[in-house]
Amino acid sequence: MKLLLNDNQSFMILNAGRQLITNEANWSLEEDKIKQLLEDKIENQKIKLLNYIEARKQNNTLSDVDKLLIKYLDYELQEKIKSQVRINMYE
Repeated sequence: MKLLLNDNQSFMILNAGRQLITNEANWSLEEDKIKQLLEDKIENQKIKLLNYIEARKQNNTLSDVDKLLIKYLDYELQEKIKSQVRINMYE
């Protein structure tokens, strides 16, 4: 997948409509720390993605692939991108 897509595009595919299913009542303290680290990592990737999309928009280099991948992200992340970057998906 990395041969065709950059890191941000790969992240968008890997997180398209992703829903985490857990049974938190059985997690130990160490597992909670791991879960928090993973959540922090995903949040950092989202920030990196927002910066990537904003930079591509400002440089008029936002590709059709980027726009397509944004459409398949989960709704919350799509809306965050649309509001913060002020991107029109139908341009």
